[in-house]
Amino acid sequence: MPKLSKVEELNISFRSLDEKQANDRYYFISSLNQINFRSKIAGEQVVFNGDGNAIIKNLNLSISDLVNKGINIVELDGINLFKNEKFVLPQTDFQLSDSTIAQIVSAVNSDSVRYIIQSLQDFETRFLFASTRDSVAGWIKAQFLRWGYTDVVIDSFEYDGTWQKNVVATLPGIYTPDKINIVGGHHDSYSSGNPMVFAPGADDNASGTSAVLEMARVLKEVNYQPESTIKFITFAAEEYGLWGSKDYALKAFNSGMDIQIMINHDMISHTYSPVVNSSVDINYYSGFEYLRELAMYCTQTYSLITPQYGSQNSA
Repeated sequence: MPKLSKVEELNISFRSLDEKQANDRYYFISSLNQINFRSKIAGEQVVFNGDGNAIIKNLNLSISDLVNKGINIVELDGINLFKNEKFVLPQTDFQLSDSTIAQIVSAVNSDSVRYIIQSLQDFETRFLFASTRDSVAGWIKAQFLRWGYTDVVIDSFEYDGTWQKNVVATLPGIYTPDKINIVGGHHDSYSSGNPMVFAPGADDNASGTSAVLEMARVLKEVNYQPESTIKFITFAAEEYGLWGSKDYALKAFNSGMDIQIMINHDMISHTYSPVVNSSVDINYYSGFEYLRELAMYCTQTYSLITPQYGSQNSA
């Protein structure tokens, strides 16, 4: 096992649970009801037992059957698609004047944000297996179109026997259109009750979706023309293992897409405090500390929210 030898070289403590074959799939499952937890997964091949959680191999039941039993489930995917070169971007000055940025920021409308969040919440559930999933993607696409975007696509992929739909709107760059900047957030939701029926997800993650949509709306309203292309993407099937973003990342990698930056928004309304007393976590990846500092600066300069360092290399 060459990968394990590399782990050993790094003196990382680990425990081998199983030896994966080509077609094996593994799932992390948990339940708030520990009393009946074991009975709910009877007949499954368990490779790890925890306190109210387990890792199981090659499901006998379907994911939706387990969900209906009150089981939370995420597929574990150990495939590394990309290598982080850990380079540090050179520091450069802002290309936009403060007046241009101020114009863009002032166009953000709280009523518009509220409308987006409420509209997404009104679907009652945006769970990846629920019948509403196509309507949710269609509604998001319709918003981009009514704001004047002409390049809006439903980017479909298959997951667990269902078709899932990312939504991608493109604002083309006028000087270097082949360089891509991505603004994203997932539009699916989940709840610990019965997500097939009720998972409104106002914070997780209608709030992040609203950030993507409101930025797209505002940049069209002020007729902003970026130097390089901006893609606004809302991802499907995030709650069960980031499948929408994984699918898009793989397609981007295979097509040679030149992505400069990806800014993800997740649970950005997770607070009970007024805006002036709220903070935002700036999560980042190793080698991109400059972008973290840029995000800190922009948040401090152009908003009322206090930025703080978040997790490093977070999924």
